[in-house]
Amino acid sequence: MEKRLFYLVLLCLIVSCKSHINKSENKGQIDIKVSKIDIHPVEFKINNSSYMGFSGVGKDSLYFFDEFFNHYYHISLDGKIGKKQGGLGRGPGELPVKNPLEVRYCVSNNSLIALGGTNDIFIMNQMTNAKRIGYKMDEADVVSYDSATSYTLWPEIVADCDGKYFYYNVQGNDDAVGIMRSDYYEKAALLMRVDINSGEVEPIGHYSTYYAENRDKLKHLPFYYFDVAENGDIYVTHQADPLIYRYDSDFNLKRAFGFDGIDMNTEYSNPGSTQEQFMEAYEKDMQGAGFYYWVHHINGYTFRSYKKQGVESQDGLQIYKGETLIGDVEVPANFKVIGYIKPYFVTKIICDEENERAKFYKFKL
Repeated sequence: MEKRLFYLVLLCLIVSCKSHINKSENKGQIDIKVSKIDIHPVEFKINNSSYMGFSGVGKDSLYFFDEFFNHYYHISLDGKIGKKQGGLGRGPGELPVKNPLEVRYCVSNNSLIALGGTNDIFIMNQMTNAKRIGYKMDEADVVSYDSATSYTLWPEIVADCDGKYFYYNVQGNDDAVGIMRSDYYEKAALLMRVDINSGEVEPIGHYSTYYAENRDKLKHLPFYYFDVAENGDIYVTHQADPLIYRYDSDFNLKRAFGFDGIDMNTEYSNPGSTQEQFMEAYEKDMQGAGFYYWVHHINGYTFRSYKKQGVESQDGLQIYKGETLIGDVEVPANFKVIGYIKPYFVTKIICDEENERAKFYKFKL
């Protein structure tokens, strides 16, 4: 009886704090079943590594790709390092691109896809020979929200693949399509979609209507995160939007669900009208406000990570089963769930370059 009363009170408190959420959009429910997760850190060391790179989940293990040496490693659930593969070069199993911008393993076609720096991607099937795919794009001097040439990379690159396309986040690269434009959050694309066979590229997606309607309040918090689920649906979360958006592969909205994280400071600064005011508000809120910084969907669960009170605060992790919030728990900093390796959910690898160590977290539900 006491337990049920606790959940009822919690539900009332959460719902009462959601007055700014568009209830016609939000299809989510709250049914708290998880109050804590038992998190196991797994630390490991890779000899002769730069400890700079990319990580994710392959078929049955984590992987780490060293962006300096182009070395690829399998990492087991207990932190054991597999055989070193790859390297920089044009030989069998080597990748001929120095310092790739992002690397993802695509489970659906057993390939490694690297984002190059000259409008290209490199695909390595079965970890054998790498093939360069150059972009096919309109080179005309056209500046518009629909043109691939109008976009550039974010400082923090998020990428994913589905066997046919490689996706990564982009931002407007010109004053004509820049963030300071009054129509940016209505018309700007979110992702670059690259056909991994033909090289054809297309900017797709858009910011949420919540961002478009609150542009003057939130324009200094433009980051967003996405994940391509097993069925091709694309899940998107924005820094300062309480909803999670589920789109189909053509970016048609299917559902929207979600609630504010616990103890999040959502009293955001005024970004003003000048570049100086914009940057001042951004720096202040990155240090002291709450914001979402990761989303991943796997096995019917959606995990969303967030900061409560800025970069120095305790982080939170929301757990949704379908569209129902079943848990909101405290987690270590930079906790980014990246996949499932039976019987554990696992996070991206966190590298400590100075001490030449690395770690990830695993947990069960």
